[in-house]
Amino acid sequence: MSLLSPPFRRPVRAAGIVPLLALFPGCFLLPLDSAAPESSPPDADPLTVATLRASPAEGQAAELTVVVQSGIFLDGSSVYVADAVGGPRSGLRLWSDERYSYRPEPGEIVEVSGTYTLVDGMEALVLPAGTLRELGAGDPVPPEGLPEDWNLVESGLVELSDVTVVGVDGAGVAELDAGMRVDPALYPANLRCRQALSRARGLLALTATGWALRPRDAADLELGPVPERLVSDVAAVQAGDCGPVQLKAVASTDAMMLEGEAGFFVQSGSAGLRVVSGGTGAPARGDTVVLQGEVFEEGHHTRLRLSGWESGLAAPVTATPLDAPAPDWAVWDGALLTLGPLILNGTPHAGFSSTDWGIGLTDLLHPSLFEEEATQWTDGLRLEAVSGVVVEHQGRWALAPRDNADLAR
Repeated sequence: MSLLSPPFRRPVRAAGIVPLLALFPGCFLLPLDSAAPESSPPDADPLTVATLRASPAEGQAAELTVVVQSGIFLDGSSVYVADAVGGPRSGLRLWSDERYSYRPEPGEIVEVSGTYTLVDGMEALVLPAGTLRELGAGDPVPPEGLPEDWNLVESGLVELSDVTVVGVDGAGVAELDAGMRVDPALYPANLRCRQALSRARGLLALTATGWALRPRDAADLELGPVPERLVSDVAAVQAGDCGPVQLKAVASTDAMMLEGEAGFFVQSGSAGLRVVSGGTGAPARGDTVVLQGEVFEEGHHTRLRLSGWESGLAAPVTATPLDAPAPDWAVWDGALLTLGPLILNGTPHAGFSSTDWGIGLTDLLHPSLFEEEATQWTDGLRLEAVSGVVVEHQGRWALAPRDNADLAR
């Protein structure tokens, strides 16, 4: 019998459904007038910092509910926040031109709306005025440990244990033996070189010198005792001795102003060092001195910030003679040297003249150096010997004579 024969064209009655299904195993029938129930779309998951930072787009608009990490707005313009659950890429910096009137505390929950961008190399959400709303108190986000990739915890709270300060620069940024820095932008910790820390906790920020932790308050640091003063010498300080030190040397220059700071240079053997004296006074050139102060790093230079000194008998200040250019003038930073013969390459300009030794001459310690009439400062001038202190002048190494007696024509 054909499937198109009359028995199969008749309306299907309820009693005939079972025989029909028996002919087509695995099939089922729906009533013709029935419709599938409409289902409402599921609610979209709220945007989080982690999902925003996982696939960011410059200029992307975002609304977030986050937990405050830092208790103040940096420079009146930004604050750190994070997803409540923490984890990789959960921290973010909020930035705004508006100076918000309240001081958020860690653990507060806020709702923010802004635009994703980079500010000072860090991922941030820029907030228009009035787009931050307080929702109440929450729980502080727990800190992360030492990550393999610092980018994953940018703007997040990081905690290190049992670390030691191995250097402090002139801005108070401390270098840790764990390969991380502690930056005092939020809290002036005043860490000392050689100081041990049982706990170093802070918000991870990208600074001009690299990644650094920014402690929020004293509770983020568990400090060991201030290290005792180390009896050292100039060569050992240049080689790495740091923190509070006491050393004996001879003043190789008189007091002077250099780059806006009062100070002088000292010499011990062939090693030299610049001393930043501030308001503590300074010895005369040739005085034997016992110095007390704090070693700090300024760029790639080692300095001593003077806290006290005692002057003794005068002693000869001997310059170390070199008969060939140094492969790296940085190793002689602050030292009193005698070089020569030197030949000028070009005429002096802006207090500097280059030479055939790969080191320049500068008038930093002798402002009238290139004005004295006994020497015609022209291209090709030969100087049999020049003494002076090795300094850096506008990014270039130079020898700085102290007076006309340092020139042998």
